[in-house]
Amino acid sequence: MPRTVEATMVADTDQGWFTWNQPAVPLTRTTYASANEQTKARWVIAESPELTVMFPRLVTIRHAWITAARTHGDAYFGWDLRTAH
Repeated sequence: MPRTVEATMVADTDQGWFTWNQPAVPLTRTTYASANEQTKARWVIAESPELTVMFPRLVTIRHAWITAARTHGDAYFGWDLRTAH
């Protein structure tokens, strides 16, 4: 089963507050590596595709938050059974 995540978002802008729901998007496993003379590091994360939100008018975003999120197909962390608030 593919892993997906969906969320409710809120943004504080110069034109007021906006809230929207992000429908489920796929998460893909991505491995990053970094190395220099002293250290080597490798880490694996789950990434979503780049997301875009359209506002009804031109705004400057001051702050943005994820207020709730839910996963589907996540057997590793067991997040499917929880909802973040």
